[in-house]
Amino acid sequence: YKSVSGETRRLDIEQLRWSNQGKHHLAEGTVSIADASLNSLLVRANFKDYGSLRDVSGEFYISAKDVSVTPWLTTHMQEQSGIESGKVSLNTWLTLRHSKPIDAYIDLQPSELAWEENGHHDLLIESGIFKLLPDRNGWKVNGHSLQIRTDDRLWPELDVAFDWQPDGWLLNLSQLDIEALTPLIKLVPKSESTTDLLDKLVPKGRLEDIRLSMNGSLDTLRYSAELDELGLRQ
Repeated sequence: YKSVSGETRRLDIEQLRWSNQGKHHLAEGTVSIADASLNSLLVRANFKDYGSLRDVSGEFYISAKDVSVTPWLTTHMQEQSGIESGKVSLNTWLTLRHSKPIDAYIDLQPSELAWEENGHHDLLIESGIFKLLPDRNGWKVNGHSLQIRTDDRLWPELDVAFDWQPDGWLLNLSQLDIEALTPLIKLVPKSESTTDLLDKLVPKGRLEDIRLSMNGSLDTLRYSAELDELGLRQ
């Protein structure tokens, strides 16, 4: 099949049950993508074709459990970030109409990332729901009720709105806890000086109504946020 990037990929079918009733098809099984460093995926489909499997409409479900993150990182990225391990689990529902996406839902299952920086750190995503909708030439993504923790610090419940178009994007985050974010700075390349500064200042507080946008080059980046109970080490 053709991937989103246009590459031809091989789909290995481990187990598949298929039922045809004219142009109506039901499928359920376990598949994997060759050379993609993915665990097996549980798939279900309920769709009809219009003379070819290249033109279909219906509902598709994919469940991925404990997909390893590290095979997708270069050795340099792992060394720079200190990432030791990571796994992602999720369930996805996709609706197609004449092979074009109408909407999609992603239900995040417990997923984690572990790294080293002056000790061991963990980012744990406990749950969250994302809805994706095509919009003009891009996508709108809305995330709700994200339950996240860094080490043992629980984030405030997070809602996300992201609007992406080929000529720019907008991002709005409901609220973030500064202390929960600080350990994540290490994951950014060449962040040593920033990490050292944060270790000295030990910032505390909450960022609310965070808004970021960019239209093309980095100099078009715009951002704003409200600060609540900001504190710094004296």
